[in-house]
Amino acid sequence: MASLATFIKSDLELSKQQWGWVMGLFILAYAIFQIPLGILGDRKGHRAILSIIVVWWSIFTFFTGLVTNYYPLLIVSFMFGMGEAGTYPCISGVIARWFPATQRARAQGFVWAASRLGGGLAALLLITFAQKFGWRIVFFALSSLGLIWTAFWWNLYKNSPNEMNGISQSELAEIGYKPKTVHIAVPWSRILKNSNFWFICIMIRL
Repeated sequence: MASLATFIKSDLELSKQQWGWVMGLFILAYAIFQIPLGILGDRKGHRAILSIIVVWWSIFTFFTGLVTNYYPLLIVSFMFGMGEAGTYPCISGVIARWFPATQRARAQGFVWAASRLGGGLAALLLITFAQKFGWRIVFFALSSLGLIWTAFWWNLYKNSPNEMNGISQSELAEIGYKPKTVHIAVPWSRILKNSNFWFICIMIRL
């Protein structure tokens, strides 16, 4: 959305204030639904929830290419943020299940680095694509890629290492996988009282 803002604002004749509301609703939905969708991924399995998230993302990516005025774009933007919100929490859950404790920070680093690299490349590739074919075609193409990714993810990924064919006992031991039979409540009061938690939140926003 941000990469193609100039094209969208020009085509739909949006003011800066209107575009601010479009992006603001996306961020609001992202903030509201991030924790609930992360919890859902932990409880229902990241294979299913990430599949739903990317299908949802693909649907509203496609709908973004269909909008013709301001108010439908507001709705689509909110729904876009709502569905996408669970992505990083669920990825964190995947890393926790599939990587040894000593490698999880490194894996998270690769995820965040890749997302920033992807965002930077998107500004170059998508703008060039939009100039040649129009901004709507970009959203339609990305929607298709999301559905293709979902098909591969659903067929390749398993929620737990012990469900994957070919995983040996030594590999399970290295991962440190232990089936979780008891749900442990999140200590929200301790988290919210932790100063490091708030410093990290401030750092991310800056």
